[in-house]
Amino acid sequence: MTSIQELLGGYQKRKEDIKEANSIASEANVDKTEIKKSAEQLIASNRIVVFSKSYCPYCTQAKMALRSIPNLDFVAVEMDDGQHEGWQVCVSEIARDKAIPETSSNNTMSVPQIFVNGQCIGGADDLSDMFTDQRLSKMLGRPLS
Repeated sequence: MTSIQELLGGYQKRKEDIKEANSIASEANVDKTEIKKSAEQLIASNRIVVFSKSYCPYCTQAKMALRSIPNLDFVAVEMDDGQHEGWQVCVSEIARDKAIPETSSNNTMSVPQIFVNGQCIGGADDLSDMFTDQRLSKMLGRPLS
């Protein structure tokens, strides 16, 4: 008879094997240098970029907040749309490098990752805070209403 610990150990081992296989497959199929270059170009050429996932409630909240600002254009990149495979790791690295001081210790592997004027301001909670205390208005150089 197999013990629970042996079953759990086997399950954990299979989980690690799958994760490693997925990582190897992803690295083989995705050129991170090209992804990073594309993401950086997108950030540089747009005032606001939201790196998002379609199922994430925090991403939805952030995009709704930005849509509530009159005459404000932003780009949303849905990293789970099948066209942005491997982007999350690259965006995380860029976010760490371009984080404003207030958010430099945030988890950059989470979504959304929001960039304003080329700087990563963090996620939905950070956007909400910056909206409330007018830092977002100052970064954009315009009123939010």
